[in-house]
Amino acid sequence: MKRKIIAATILIICVFIIMTGISYIPQKIVNVQAKDVSKIEILDGNTGKHLEITDDATIARIINNLNRIVFQKEKSAHGYDGSRFDTKIYIHNKLKESLIINSEDTIQYKGFFYKSTNVQIEYEYLEELLETVPSN
Repeated sequence: MKRKIIAATILIICVFIIMTGISYIPQKIVNVQAKDVSKIEILDGNTGKHLEITDDATIARIINNLNRIVFQKEKSAHGYDGSRFDTKIYIHNKLKESLIINSEDTIQYKGFFYKSTNVQIEYEYLEELLETVPSN
């Protein structure tokens, strides 16, 4: 009986370690078709400006960029305050993805920081889009 308990405990620990390790494999975070996106909302954490994007060409540029990026999971984002571009992607007016773009190569997603391993985020393009929004 004692051996079964020890074996079960070891098995549970091994499964936990494997599942945690798998979550650190580089992966694509955004994987949506631009044609299905009804809007993208971006809130600039520095200025408070809010932008709702419904233009097909602008959506396609942002989504195509994000779709190409492979991200490596890094450290936990819990306890960190502030954000630059709080980004929400809607498909058929229902929230599909929510992420925070912090820089050209770093996002916050589901409680963790992720760093790009291949392509940069078009960060300057997002800055330019938000510059067109009048100040609050």
